[in-house]
Amino acid sequence: MHNDTGISLFDSKGALLPLEIIEPQLDKPELKERFEAVRIAHQAVMEADADVAACNDAIKDGMNELAAAEGYLREHYPAPTYMDLWREMKATRASGE
Repeated sequence: MHNDTGISLFDSKGALLPLEIIEPQLDKPELKERFEAVRIAHQAVMEADADVAACNDAIKDGMNELAAAEGYLREHYPAPTYMDLWREMKATRASGE
């Protein structure tokens, strides 16, 4: 079922219009109820978008910290080469461990 009420709820930027602008167009109580439901849902979406943005920032910060830790480990503890492992094995055998 399609109801074409001709009521604009959002401005050209996608922001929900204030109730003062929309209320004169809401001549039926059911339209006021529907608008209130849309307003509540829109507010929930806006809050969820803010939460997602905050989570994305936290993930980005965590990834930067991991990259810094990896850089530190690579700089201060380079991966052993085959020759390093061979020398360590040879030294361990020579010491009798």
